[in-house]
Amino acid sequence: MSVVILCLSINAHSTEVLDISNIKDKIDLLSHLEYHTIAENDDIYAQTELADERWLAPQGVKGNLGHSDNPAWFRITLTGLDKLKEQTYIRLNYPHHDYIDVYYLQQDNVIKHFQGGDQRIFSERPIDLRIYLFPITATAANPASIDVYIRVASPGPLMMPLDIITYPKAADDERSMYLWGGAYFGIMAIMLIYNTFIWVATRDFTYFLYLVYLTAAGALQFALFGFGFKYLWPDNPGFNNEVIIFLTPFMQLTAVIFVLKFVDIENTGTKLDKAIGVTLFILVTLLTIVSLSLPYATVLTLGHIIGLSAVTAGIYIGIKGWMRGVKAARIFTIAWLANLIFIAWYLFDITGMVNATVIGGQGIAIGSIVELALLSIAFADKINQEKELRISTQQELLEVQLDTNIKLDNKVRERTQELEAVNEQLARLSITDPLTSLYNRRHFDKVYIDNYYEAFRYKKSIAILMIDIDHFKRLNDLNGHAFGDLCLIKAAQLIRGNIHRPTDLVARYGGEEFIVMLPDTVITDALNIAESIRKAFVSTIVSEGRHSEAMTVSIGVHAEIPIDRENWEKLLKDADDLLYQAKNNGRNQVAIAS
Repeated sequence: MSVVILCLSINAHSTEVLDISNIKDKIDLLSHLEYHTIAENDDIYAQTELADERWLAPQGVKGNLGHSDNPAWFRITLTGLDKLKEQTYIRLNYPHHDYIDVYYLQQDNVIKHFQGGDQRIFSERPIDLRIYLFPITATAANPASIDVYIRVASPGPLMMPLDIITYPKAADDERSMYLWGGAYFGIMAIMLIYNTFIWVATRDFTYFLYLVYLTAAGALQFALFGFGFKYLWPDNPGFNNEVIIFLTPFMQLTAVIFVLKFVDIENTGTKLDKAIGVTLFILVTLLTIVSLSLPYATVLTLGHIIGLSAVTAGIYIGIKGWMRGVKAARIFTIAWLANLIFIAWYLFDITGMVNATVIGGQGIAIGSIVELALLSIAFADKINQEKELRISTQQELLEVQLDTNIKLDNKVRERTQELEAVNEQLARLSITDPLTSLYNRRHFDKVYIDNYYEAFRYKKSIAILMIDIDHFKRLNDLNGHAFGDLCLIKAAQLIRGNIHRPTDLVARYGGEEFIVMLPDTVITDALNIAESIRKAFVSTIVSEGRHSEAMTVSIGVHAEIPIDRENWEKLLKDADDLLYQAKNNGRNQVAIAS
């Protein structure tokens, strides 16, 4: 076993407990986790029995644990789940691990198991995103805490940007990444289209090599962003790794060929220059040919080493041209220097030599787009001043296009949000009684029928309370319609105040008549609720100005376990008949079937 781990502590300790009840957006998780890469029993239950001293604390590590030949296991106990105000997730903000398994345990029993990784089909992920979100859940018996075990197996670096994150923050971060990805590929597309036109016009083979290099860089970044697996080959696990390990050396090969042609090293270079160029060409050609037959980690390591060497050689060649007075060599040198800086930053980031950052994680993308943009300018400058003017125009158009895209995106988002808000309001109004703010009869009938079908299917009791305000016409006639409306509003509040379950439904059924549906409720419980409603009316006085009246209600209560799926109207009729029985017996009472 070969493991490279930075800044580790090997002290023995028990599982760390993290209270997430007061989460604000997100909480860094890696600094709280314990982990190990022990090549023993890889079963989840074996991890629960592993001695505490076998678990390590990644102290001082920010997002990267280096390389490991064995799967890495992480553990932590999360508490405060019952106090969470928003849907919360464990997020692994890195798309390129082969196998990811997340287990939630209570009392050493697995209550939830999530899977992910690019060696599994995309649809196995719990959330349809290019990265990994695992919803935090618990059981009703113990809603406050869970033990979390995470298994990650990957031949590449153990990039572990783990955090606990709320849904709004996760959605906002993903939108930002898509905006960045859209900007990146938009710029690449514009450069590709623009330079294709120039190549068609000039028929310069060097321009064709540049286009191949640009395409390879864009394709590699599309895979590295995680877009390829999500949108192009979601049902082909493993193909993502093959794309990356092939495109990594192939992109370098196209870059080397382009540079050698651009600087015309065959005619202007020294023997040393030619030797460097030929050596790099042979190395990246061989690596490209054998890339699919070598281990993933080996190809990436060799690719990074050769890539740094190739960029350094490009800077060397550019400086020599600059010293000879070649105008285009200045921009060429700056382009490769910028790329070298970002590649080095990226390599330091993924190997854990520096703290992981957003810019470092996107170093190759940023470096490539800076380099390709500058090379495009240098190439145009090499051809003639007119091409340089076109490049300047391209940059201006690019900035305008990006600004326009951002403004258009914001405007579309605003209009979409406004439309959604209006649609939601219209939907609420269509099912709500405007006076009492209770649901209306149309909505009640729809929900009631669905619940009746469910009660029939699962053989559960369903109860109906049919409620009518006693002598409402007299109240209305004596005190006026405005006072009558106030009585209806107060009646709705009293009824709703005695209904507590989210599955129960209260509606205004017509005039002074109200109805309550109580799923999964037997007649005795329904009778108790009805009595509490009746007593609430008895103890309440409705007053407005000089008008003051007491209200009473008559209630018909009926419950049954449906035996005929389509006979849902009978339950309503029985409750209505019992309501009139209560009225006939003197009002201010609850009637049930004898």
